[in-house]
Amino acid sequence: PESEISAQLSALGGAVPGEVHVLNAHPEWVKSAKLDSIAVWRNNMYVKSFKLQYNNGNIVNNQRLALTEIKEKGRNNKFNSPFQFAYYNLNLLPGMNSFKVDHWGFYNNSYAGPSSISSQFYYSDRDAQAQYTTYGVLNKVIYPTKGTTDFIWESNEYGASVPINRTDPLIIHSPKLVAGGPRLKKLIFTDPSAG
Repeated sequence: PESEISAQLSALGGAVPGEVHVLNAHPEWVKSAKLDSIAVWRNNMYVKSFKLQYNNGNIVNNQRLALTEIKEKGRNNKFNSPFQFAYYNLNLLPGMNSFKVDHWGFYNNSYAGPSSISSQFYYSDRDAQAQYTTYGVLNKVIYPTKGTTDFIWESNEYGASVPINRTDPLIIHSPKLVAGGPRLKKLIFTDPSAG
Protein backbone atom coordinates (compact mmCIF):
# COMPACT_ATOMS: atom_id res chain seq x y z
CA PRO A 1 0.00 0.00 0.00
CA GLU A 2 2.80 2.50 0.77
CA SER A 3 4.26 2.14 -2.74
CA GLU A 4 0.78 2.55 -4.26
CA ILE A 5 0.19 5.76 -2.32
CA SER A 6 3.63 7.12 -3.27
CA ALA A 7 2.90 6.32 -6.91
CA GLN A 8 -0.45 8.14 -6.69
CA LEU A 9 1.20 11.19 -5.10
CA SER A 10 3.86 11.22 -7.81
CA ALA A 11 1.16 11.07 -10.48
CA LEU A 12 -0.40 14.25 -9.09
CA GLY A 13 2.39 16.46 -10.35
CA GLY A 14 5.83 14.99 -10.38
CA ALA A 15 7.89 13.67 -7.53
CA VAL A 16 6.42 14.42 -4.11
CA PRO A 17 8.83 13.01 -1.55
CA GLY A 18 7.01 12.15 1.64
CA GLU A 19 6.59 9.53 4.30
CA VAL A 20 3.47 7.39 4.27
CA HIS A 21 2.68 5.01 7.10
CA VAL A 22 0.05 2.28 6.94
CA LEU A 23 -1.49 1.63 10.32
CA ASN A 24 -2.74 -1.83 11.22
CA ALA A 25 -5.69 -1.93 13.60
CA HIS A 26 -7.77 -4.73 15.08
CA PRO A 27 -9.47 -6.61 13.45
CA GLU A 28 -6.74 -7.51 10.98
CA TRP A 29 -8.56 -6.30 7.85
CA VAL A 30 -8.93 -2.71 9.06
CA LYS A 31 -6.18 -0.44 7.76
CA SER A 32 -5.63 3.29 7.65
CA ALA A 33 -2.97 5.28 5.86
CA LYS A 34 -1.56 8.61 6.92
CA LEU A 35 0.74 11.03 5.22
CA ASP A 36 3.47 12.28 7.58
CA SER A 37 5.19 14.85 5.39
CA ILE A 38 5.22 16.52 1.99
CA ALA A 39 8.27 18.09 0.35
CA VAL A 40 8.02 20.64 -2.45
CA TRP A 41 10.81 20.70 -5.02
CA ARG A 42 11.24 22.98 -8.03
CA ASN A 43 13.86 22.28 -10.70
CA ASN A 44 15.51 19.70 -8.43
CA MET A 45 15.85 22.29 -5.64
CA TYR A 46 14.18 21.97 -2.26
CA VAL A 47 11.62 24.74 -1.69
CA LYS A 48 9.80 23.79 1.52
CA SER A 49 8.19 20.90 3.33
CA PHE A 50 5.21 20.27 5.56
CA LYS A 51 5.10 18.02 8.63
CA LEU A 52 1.64 16.60 9.42
CA GLN A 53 0.69 15.64 12.99
CA TYR A 54 -2.23 13.44 14.01
CA ASN A 55 -4.04 12.32 17.15
CA ASN A 56 -1.81 9.23 17.32
CA GLY A 57 -2.78 8.34 20.88
CA ASN A 58 -6.20 7.04 19.82
CA ILE A 59 -5.14 4.92 16.83
CA VAL A 60 -4.27 1.97 19.08
CA ASN A 61 -7.89 1.86 20.24
CA ASN A 62 -9.26 1.77 16.67
CA GLN A 63 -10.27 5.43 16.88
CA ARG A 64 -10.62 7.90 14.04
CA LEU A 65 -7.46 9.42 12.62
CA ALA A 66 -7.60 13.23 12.64
CA LEU A 67 -5.12 15.81 11.41
CA THR A 68 -4.23 18.10 14.35
CA GLU A 69 -1.33 20.19 13.06
CA ILE A 70 0.60 21.17 9.92
CA LYS A 71 4.05 22.73 10.27
CA GLU A 72 5.84 24.34 7.33
CA LYS A 73 9.64 24.18 7.11
CA GLY A 74 11.34 26.60 4.72
CA ARG A 75 14.76 26.63 3.07
CA ASN A 76 16.28 27.84 6.35
CA ASN A 77 15.43 24.39 7.76
CA LYS A 78 13.32 25.96 10.56
CA PHE A 79 9.67 25.23 11.26
CA ASN A 80 7.19 28.11 11.13
CA SER A 81 4.33 28.35 13.62
CA PRO A 82 1.81 25.58 12.88
CA PHE A 83 -1.69 25.47 11.48
CA GLN A 84 -3.76 23.68 14.16
CA PHE A 85 -7.09 21.86 13.85
CA ALA A 86 -9.70 21.09 16.52
CA TYR A 87 -12.74 18.82 16.29
CA TYR A 88 -16.08 18.45 18.11
CA ASN A 89 -16.05 15.48 20.52
CA LEU A 90 -13.61 13.45 18.43
CA ASN A 91 -12.60 11.40 21.46
CA LEU A 92 -16.24 10.37 22.08
CA LEU A 93 -16.68 8.62 18.73
CA PRO A 94 -16.73 4.82 18.83
CA GLY A 95 -14.29 2.68 16.83
CA MET A 96 -14.15 3.03 13.05
CA ASN A 97 -16.38 0.04 12.31
CA SER A 98 -19.05 0.73 14.90
CA PHE A 99 -22.67 -0.18 14.18
CA LYS A 100 -23.75 3.07 15.88
CA VAL A 101 -24.43 4.88 12.62
CA ASP A 102 -27.46 6.36 10.92
CA HIS A 103 -28.82 5.59 7.43
CA TRP A 104 -26.12 7.85 5.93
CA GLY A 105 -23.20 6.34 7.87
CA PHE A 106 -22.79 9.13 10.44
CA TYR A 107 -22.52 8.47 14.18
CA ASN A 108 -25.89 8.41 16.02
CA ASN A 109 -25.10 6.51 19.27
CA SER A 110 -27.78 3.85 18.53
CA TYR A 111 -26.67 0.28 17.87
CA ALA A 112 -28.07 -1.13 14.62
CA GLY A 113 -25.98 -4.22 13.95
CA PRO A 114 -26.49 -7.84 12.95
CA SER A 115 -28.25 -8.72 16.21
CA SER A 116 -31.04 -6.13 15.80
CA ILE A 117 -34.30 -7.96 16.53
CA SER A 118 -36.36 -6.98 13.49
CA SER A 119 -36.24 -4.67 10.50
CA GLN A 120 -38.54 -2.26 12.40
CA PHE A 121 -35.96 -1.83 15.20
CA TYR A 122 -33.07 -1.89 12.75
CA TYR A 123 -34.49 1.02 10.74
CA SER A 124 -35.52 3.09 13.78
CA ASP A 125 -32.06 2.59 15.31
CA ARG A 126 -30.56 4.02 12.12
CA ASP A 127 -32.37 7.38 12.42
CA ALA A 128 -30.09 10.43 12.67
CA GLN A 129 -29.75 12.07 16.09
CA ALA A 130 -29.20 15.85 15.96
CA GLN A 131 -27.10 15.95 19.14
CA TYR A 132 -24.47 13.63 17.59
CA THR A 133 -24.23 14.99 14.02
CA THR A 134 -21.18 17.16 14.75
CA TYR A 135 -19.12 14.51 16.58
CA GLY A 136 -15.71 14.31 14.94
CA VAL A 137 -16.31 17.33 12.68
CA LEU A 138 -13.77 20.14 12.28
CA ASN A 139 -14.72 23.07 14.53
CA LYS A 140 -11.66 25.33 14.49
CA VAL A 141 -8.56 26.19 12.49
CA ILE A 142 -5.86 28.20 14.25
CA TYR A 143 -3.47 29.88 11.81
CA PRO A 144 0.25 30.58 12.33
CA THR A 145 -0.70 34.26 12.82
CA LYS A 146 -2.97 33.14 15.74
CA GLY A 147 -6.04 34.13 13.72
CA THR A 148 -8.84 31.55 13.74
CA THR A 149 -11.75 30.24 11.74
CA ASP A 150 -14.58 28.69 13.75
CA PHE A 151 -17.00 26.36 11.97
CA ILE A 152 -20.63 26.41 13.11
CA TRP A 153 -22.64 23.42 11.90
CA GLU A 154 -26.32 22.53 11.74
CA SER A 155 -28.23 19.36 10.96
CA ASN A 156 -29.38 18.39 7.49
CA GLU A 157 -33.12 17.80 7.13
CA TYR A 158 -35.43 15.85 4.86
CA GLY A 159 -39.18 16.08 4.23
CA ALA A 160 -39.99 12.73 2.61
CA SER A 161 -38.75 9.15 2.73
CA VAL A 162 -39.25 5.90 0.87
CA PRO A 163 -41.16 3.29 2.92
CA ILE A 164 -39.76 -0.21 3.54
CA ASN A 165 -42.34 -1.52 1.05
CA ARG A 166 -41.11 0.44 -1.96
CA THR A 167 -44.44 0.15 -3.81
CA ASP A 168 -46.15 2.27 -1.11
CA PRO A 169 -46.29 6.06 -1.61
CA LEU A 170 -43.59 8.32 -0.18
CA ILE A 171 -43.88 9.16 3.51
CA ILE A 172 -44.15 12.94 3.95
CA HIS A 173 -42.62 14.33 7.17
CA SER A 174 -43.96 17.53 8.66
CA PRO A 175 -42.03 18.93 10.38
CA LYS A 176 -38.92 17.78 8.54
CA LEU A 177 -36.70 15.10 10.13
CA VAL A 178 -33.00 15.26 10.92
CA ALA A 179 -30.80 13.72 8.22
CA GLY A 180 -27.30 12.31 8.63
CA GLY A 181 -24.26 14.52 8.90
CA PRO A 182 -23.95 18.23 9.46
CA ARG A 183 -23.93 21.10 7.00
CA LEU A 184 -21.96 24.28 7.42
CA LYS A 185 -24.12 27.09 8.81
CA LYS A 186 -21.60 29.81 9.55
CA LEU A 187 -17.87 30.66 9.55
CA ILE A 188 -16.49 33.03 12.17
CA PHE A 189 -13.12 34.62 11.41
CA THR A 190 -10.94 36.29 14.02
CA ASP A 191 -7.83 38.31 13.23
CA PRO A 192 -5.60 39.16 16.21
CA SER A 193 -3.97 42.00 14.27
CA ALA A 194 -7.35 43.74 13.84
CA GLY A 195 -7.35 44.63 17.56
